Amino acid sequence: RITKRRSRWYQVVLGIVGVLLVGAVAVVIYQDQKIEALRGTAGDIFYAMKQVELQVTQLEGDEKDKKQAKEMQDILTKRQEIKNLESKYDRFVKELRLYDVTMSEQDRAVFRVVRMFGECEATMPKEFLAEVNKYIMRWKSTDRLSNSIRRAQIQGYTGAIASAMFTRNLPPHFFYLALQESRFDAKAVGPPTRMGYAKGIWQFIAPTAKDFGLKTGPLQHLAEYDPDDERFDFTKATDAAARYIKKIYRTEAQASGLLVIASYNWGEGNVTGLIKQMPLNPQDRNFWQLLKRFKIPQETYDYVFMIVAAAVIGENPQLFGFDFPAPFPNAKTQ
Repeated sequence: RITKRRSRWYQVVLGIVGVLLVGAVAVVIYQDQKIEALRGTAGDIFYAMKQVELQVTQLEGDEKDKKQAKEMQDILTKRQEIKNLESKYDRFVKELRLYDVTMSEQDRAVFRVVRMFGECEATMPKEFLAEVNKYIMRWKSTDRLSNSIRRAQIQGYTGAIASAMFTRNLPPHFFYLALQESRFDAKAVGPPTRMGYAKGIWQFIAPTAKDFGLKTGPLQHLAEYDPDDERFDFTKATDAAARYIKKIYRTEAQASGLLVIASYNWGEGNVTGLIKQMPLNPQDRNFWQLLKRFKIPQETYDYVFMIVAAAVIGENPQLFGFDFPAPFPNAKTQ
């Protein structure tokens, strides 16, 4: 009798535990579904914001001073719409607790940089974070980043590049694109390509330089510095680079900063061709979708991640073991 009573008691206990476990699993599933739904809604809001931003850049074009009053009013109205959408998106980010207190400051910096480059951190693939951290380690294994940043700061390039980008409503962090291209060497000459030699801080090839108003000089076909080649003129080349980046931003890249970087690296070849196969809207044409749909060239893959990793380090150099001051200490979004 005692054994039977104990057996019934155990069965009751096991039944209660089973019900509790089923309830716990149901709660976890519900919470996961809720988080995924929130992420999806946050992504929808973010890319709606990018769509309006894209419309603004297309309205602005290159000649903002020549706009009619109605066009300027349309631009101002859309900019207010962007602010409203950004405010909604930020509320979802807080509800998702993306920047939770348990997140390391290093990971927080990655999320901030992703946002600054115009990608949605709420829908950022988990593997992207791990990959950026790998490339941060690559920067830490060399003194190239420290030496390049110091060169830019001594020459006054940091503020000048930031100003050129701000003028066109672009993030100053495209500064790191020039770092990857030339290490801020004003007389840099790249290796030979089928389009000739890339030259200057922004490593323009001759056809692209001419498209954006730069004179190439008599030595354009030689791997030499040429004082008559405007690609070596920092001010003119930086203005041309900002205009070129803005063009990619509002056409192929669809307001995605990381697609801009990928396109800049190999705009005449495979990457631009791949991007043009993607739907013509920011939600379906962004870096996450590019990596999901295509295997991009390793050179371009490395190029994008080295720039993102450099920008992450630049958020707080001392945190990552570097001793140079942050190039843009006031550019944080969270």
